[in-house]
Amino acid sequence: MIIIHCQTGHNVEILADTLENIVLDGLDLHRALLEGFNLTGTCLRQANLRGALMHNVILVQADLTGSSLMTADLRYADLRKCKLNKSTPIFADFSHANLQQADMAQADVGGTIFNHSNLKGAIMLCQRLEEAFFKGAVFDQQTVWPIGYEPEKHGAIRTHSS
Repeated sequence: MIIIHCQTGHNVEILADTLENIVLDGLDLHRALLEGFNLTGTCLRQANLRGALMHNVILVQADLTGSSLMTADLRYADLRKCKLNKSTPIFADFSHANLQQADMAQADVGGTIFNHSNLKGAIMLCQRLEEAFFKGAVFDQQTVWPIGYEPEKHGAIRTHSS
């Protein structure tokens, strides 16, 4: 059994030996302490991760479709190929995160910080993209932006894929 502690005083018991490749859809993890956890391939669709501390978390190929991520701390997180469709990372911090090939279609990113993140190959067809911060974030020709959006004007840097 794994116990996830939350700053709200609420603990969540998971009947599993690992948090990798399991289904945690709809779970209430408000202000969860998930720093450094490995959640590779985990389904967290419609989960409440508002204010969660996920610094350095591994969410490679995880599914966070429709999840609440307001004010979540995802600095240095590994979110390669993560599904964040229709999620709400409003005012979340993705600084230095690896979002290569992540899918953020229809995510509400108002006030979200992507400074120095890796957006190569990511789908960035987000709502309120003009309100997000991209200082030093890198992207490439595979990154998908809304028609007419100019990421360089918002601080992002175009690079060549490697």
